[in-house]
Amino acid sequence: KQVSNFSNNEQSYDNKRIRIWHPINCTSILLFLFFLLVISPISSFASVATSADPTLPTDKIVLTTNSFDSKATKEVIEKALSTFYTPGMSVGVVHQGKVIFLEGAGLGNIEKERRVNSQTYFRLASTSKAFTAAAIGILVDQGKLNWTDKVTQHLPGFQMQDAWVTREFTIKDLLVHHSGLVGGAGDSMIWPEPSGFSRAEVVNNLRYLSPATSFRTEYAYSNVLYITAGEIVAAVSGMSYGDFIQQHIFEPLDMTCFAGDVPKVKLTNAAMSYAHSDEKGIYAIPRNSIQQKQQMSVAAGGIVCNAQSMTKWIKALLSPRTLPFSIDVLKAKWSSETILTISESEEEWDNTLFKTYGLGS
Repeated sequence: KQVSNFSNNEQSYDNKRIRIWHPINCTSILLFLFFLLVISPISSFASVATSADPTLPTDKIVLTTNSFDSKATKEVIEKALSTFYTPGMSVGVVHQGKVIFLEGAGLGNIEKERRVNSQTYFRLASTSKAFTAAAIGILVDQGKLNWTDKVTQHLPGFQMQDAWVTREFTIKDLLVHHSGLVGGAGDSMIWPEPSGFSRAEVVNNLRYLSPATSFRTEYAYSNVLYITAGEIVAAVSGMSYGDFIQQHIFEPLDMTCFAGDVPKVKLTNAAMSYAHSDEKGIYAIPRNSIQQKQQMSVAAGGIVCNAQSMTKWIKALLSPRTLPFSIDVLKAKWSSETILTISESEEEWDNTLFKTYGLGS
């Protein structure tokens, strides 16, 4: 069962034999295997003393060993490519503020025999949501809105099927996946792209999506509400979503990533999209590949970036005073908002004890 008190943000969750109380989603060391997979060669990695305080300076992290086995990491990557029928990936590892591993493996385009490197562009998929939440946080820092503002204050046309839910829906509610809709509701308006729907039409059509549960009671993943959050960024800032992300996040962190149109020259090192089936093997899906024109889904899953630039994002998260938003925003982003269930495989494979969703991550 789940017991929730959303007025003071307290939750507990009983999962089998484990009781988990409201934690803080913070990490003192991040291993970033770009896209597709996160696997740690356990015998190779340094163990660290962790803290729930994301402002803890890196010199306070105590290592028991300084070893990092790049050879073992490469072996894991190659095995992962084979096991999961993946043509290629980029991998970056950030430790104590330094990039200690940054390489590409496999092919970004099989037909052209183009190998992946650390500058190869991929679509970030739902990692894009972290940047959307950060953009909202920057507007909070600027005093232009609050997490608890009603959505209708900034998007008067916003409407859910239930009138009370419409009135009470806050900006934070857009970001934490407890709207009452079924998971993936409205995704057919987004994918496959181009879908023919505009962002304005997606927001307008929210009123036709029937809820499956009560508002703020259960987790159900939502892309359409992140598109709505992106529209709030544009409405409040007076800039396009892509321009806002570029000016307020990518440029300050010197990240060569794109939330708007992708320069044509960058497409020469962009990964093709692939799928796999037993009948066809690995095959290309050009429609899902990176296009020059900004995707309608950008705020939910359409940002384009590479491993080299994403390590700069990870470094900034690990050294919060270098971020283009306040410590308060980072703590808000990393604070648990929605308790998630833990599958048997997560317990067995990863020894997972708790899993939660914050704001965009």
